[in-house]
Amino acid sequence: MTTRRIDVLDLAACLCYFVYNENTEFVMSKTVVSARISEDLGTRIEELAESTKRSKAYILNEALELYVAQRAWMIDEIELAKREAAEEGAFISQDAMERWADSLTTGSPLPLPQPDIFKRKRA
Repeated sequence: MTTRRIDVLDLAACLCYFVYNENTEFVMSKTVVSARISEDLGTRIEELAESTKRSKAYILNEALELYVAQRAWMIDEIELAKREAAEEGAFISQDAMERWADSLTTGSPLPLPQPDIFKRKRA
């Protein structure tokens, strides 16, 4: 009887494994990455993993996914803005942007800067 129970549990486990792996959005190939991190960061990762009942690998993978997605978005937006500015031929100078950014921490922020550099259009 015990053997039959183990066989049924093994069959159930295999079926769950098969169903899980048939759903390709859950299955992905993995790459091992090694990095040196500060002791403090390592401790914080361990504490987060313990408190969320997740593995350190899960925490790190999630953090890297978020970081890479945010950086890719930022780079795409910068490239888009550069293309749009080049097409329009109007740019905001670094000085104007710095004055505006600095004013945000004061009691009276400046309005958004307007283009103050214009590219000559070729005839």
